[in-house]
Amino acid sequence: MDKRHFLFYLQSYKTWLERLDYAQATCYSYVRSVGYFMNWLGSEGRLLTQLEPSDMNDYTNWLEQRGNQKRGGGLDIKTIYGYLDALYNFSEYLFNYE
Repeated sequence: MDKRHFLFYLQSYKTWLERLDYAQATCYSYVRSVGYFMNWLGSEGRLLTQLEPSDMNDYTNWLEQRGNQKRGGGLDIKTIYGYLDALYNFSEYLFNYE
């Protein structure tokens, strides 16, 4: 994904969250989580416009296998759910944005 396109979506998403009065910490967390997903998507050679349901399964599997970068070991299931919750919210933004 073109970096400008990537940044546009993240900034626009953050603005949308702020307009809906999400807490600042939630905005930060959701935007960060969606950024991780977009990075993963790009590393897979995929575009946001090419998403398929199987991509979510692949991303979830990747999260489950990814190591915890702060303390070692795997990611906690609550952390994984947090990433997926942010993506669900991001999908709401995309449907409302278009």
